[in-house]
Amino acid sequence: MKNLVVSFGSLVVMMVVYKEIIFLDPFAKESVKTALRFNLSTDYSPVLFVAMIIIAPLWEEFFFRGMLIGGLRQKLPVWICVILSATLFAFLHPLYPLFGFTLAILYTILFFATKSLWITVIVHSAWNIFIVLTNYL
Repeated sequence: MKNLVVSFGSLVVMMVVYKEIIFLDPFAKESVKTALRFNLSTDYSPVLFVAMIIIAPLWEEFFFRGMLIGGLRQKLPVWICVILSATLFAFLHPLYPLFGFTLAILYTILFFATKSLWITVIVHSAWNIFIVLTNYL
């Protein structure tokens, strides 16, 4: 039950703050900010949709939260592992790096709170579904 509450809470927080963080991000692409300001839609190919909903969350969570943080924790303090992982995650999301960094921190908190990579994968997938639906509809 705790994992469900924490997971749902994480999604709600992201839904509430994501636009504000992207608008504040000095490195976010103007095209992304313009699309958010005017609610412009984006067309997603079926391949991109599958990649965003299944492949990216699986790969990113197992790499960043599982392998990177899991492996580095044995050699470095946890907070350094989290910052390094979040920074790398932000670089993989160059359209909105500050929000990418924020997402990584949130996914890491979720990972530590639930002790489950699968929950972070599910929340990450749910977040990407939300983004696709709000950009496509």
